[in-house]
Amino acid sequence: KNAESSGLLPIAHSTANAQITVSLNADGSIPQTGFAQRVAKEDTVTVIPVTEASGTRSSGVAPHPLADKLVYIAGDYPKYSTAKRADNTKFYEAYMKQLGEWCDSEYSHPSIRAVYAYLSNGTLIADLISCGVLTADPDTGKLSSEKINAIAQEDCFVRFTVDGVDTWRDTLFDSFIRYNSSSDNNVQLCYATGKPLVPTYKHPSKIRNAGDKAKLFSTNDESGFSYRGRFTDKTEATSISYEFSQKMHNALKWLVDEQGVPFGDLSVIVWESALQDVPDMVGDDELFGFDESDVDYSSGKNNKNLLIKSIYGSKNAFSSDSKTMIMALDSATPGRIAMTMYSELPTSEYIENLAEWHSSTQWVRETLIKSNSTSSNALFHGSEFDTQCFNQRIPRFSKPRSFSMYEIALCAFGTEQGGKPECKSDIRKETVQRLIPCAAERRRVPRDIVRTLCARACRPTAYKEEYWRRILNCACGMLKKQIIEERGDCSMALDTECRSRDYIYGRLLAVADAAEASTYEKGSERTTNAKRFFEAFSNHPYTTWAVIMKNLRPYLDRMPYNRKVYYEKLINQITELADHSVFTNNAPLKPEFLHAYSCQMNELYKKHNKNETETNDMEE
Repeated sequence: KNAESSGLLPIAHSTANAQITVSLNADGSIPQTGFAQRVAKEDTVTVIPVTEASGTRSSGVAPHPLADKLVYIAGDYPKYSTAKRADNTKFYEAYMKQLGEWCDSEYSHPSIRAVYAYLSNGTLIADLISCGVLTADPDTGKLSSEKINAIAQEDCFVRFTVDGVDTWRDTLFDSFIRYNSSSDNNVQLCYATGKPLVPTYKHPSKIRNAGDKAKLFSTNDESGFSYRGRFTDKTEATSISYEFSQKMHNALKWLVDEQGVPFGDLSVIVWESALQDVPDMVGDDELFGFDESDVDYSSGKNNKNLLIKSIYGSKNAFSSDSKTMIMALDSATPGRIAMTMYSELPTSEYIENLAEWHSSTQWVRETLIKSNSTSSNALFHGSEFDTQCFNQRIPRFSKPRSFSMYEIALCAFGTEQGGKPECKSDIRKETVQRLIPCAAERRRVPRDIVRTLCARACRPTAYKEEYWRRILNCACGMLKKQIIEERGDCSMALDTECRSRDYIYGRLLAVADAAEASTYEKGSERTTNAKRFFEAFSNHPYTTWAVIMKNLRPYLDRMPYNRKVYYEKLINQITELADHSVFTNNAPLKPEFLHAYSCQMNELYKKHNKNETETNDMEE
């Protein structure tokens, strides 16, 4: 993408991907060297003038005013093409007639006169073959099957340079705008501006990207029921001026290009009224940290510093009347696009809401790292533990972080494909669109998404270990958000005094899981009984706990005495927190038991990691 393509387009202009650049002298003759060249893939996007018809063309004959495909501008196209439109007479004649009218107008320009003079010769493809830009089949003399930037030679798009000046960067912009606006004096009331202006019923596409054919406005249904019964024809249904349509669509394209985040067919755009950078809402989950030492004061777009400032109460750079707009564009069919969401709120409120979202959904991240420890260090201080503890798969807990909306969708609805989690694009975009108001406007998090995450977290054997841990962490984060909405507070710290039945059982499951895993040989991929019975435990905790303990007993008996005593003591301490009648209740556990499981595992591994670090320091 070049610099011009990322700017705000002028009216009556669009972009196209060019494959060939043709260079001409000021009089339209071919220069001695450098007549034409293939366009580098990274420089293909080209700003071109378009008419009302060509800017929305999908079929029929609608030539662009200057740069266009070979079928429109090559007079010798029939001699070299075997494509469906090999006889391009009507295309070429329409193009030359339109370009000639521009040349003869008072808004003419030397560059277009040079292009017109050269193309009148009708030798474009022959000249391109002569200089090696196009290739012909030696047997048939027709264009070969070779492609240029993945485009067949017959379909190549050509742009022009005249006397060393690129026409897509020249004053041709202003020349064509004035010429185009002078060609139609038929005015009527514009519903958008309230002024009498030249109307249009052909609105631009390419809103989300250069290949996007979907349109926001369309009145081409002459036989259906779009306006029948209310209006006699489309002119009564709506009237939008060409100038307003062009400015509005070009501004929207620019916003999508600069501020949009794509999720399949869905594009989410967030911008500030003065076009200052605002924190991203749906992007990278690493963007939002809550440790002031993590602030990167050199960051640019989607500045994390702004969020950190809002959290710690520092003065931000936005004016008191600053507003943030949030828009979502989605298409149900390839030809129609709709604005499915629009919200406008003060920027200070937006940042505050965003900070609250990431604060209330954060949870300790947990990743698996193979242990490289070969020392005989103990897991805990003194004689509580001996060697080989947790050397199977050692989780490392990072600082609490929130989850991107993409990751929430991936954890709630993803499937493992080729060893990696994937989520269908339509499900992903629907999930993201439902979560956006929760972050931006503090709406309640969808309960069905939380239920799905918690249900998946109860099935560790259904997923690979790393993916399941991501699901568990995400479920805990979203569950925390739901609890805060309902009760006002939820801690990530282990509560060793909590007597809730759900919390007690969650802690017991974590201890059983950690105890059995500590007996496995280094590098073992075995699944513990705690994980094997995880789902059954969530539905029938009392009876399943008896099964887990029965299976855990042989592992405890094989442990060194100090480790066995530690685990048995810890299990007894947790069990004693519950009354007998409460503990023997076999009803399904509430999702909060996942919090207790995660917090207890975090506490066990934090102690292990602390001791491992201290032991390594002593050895050094």
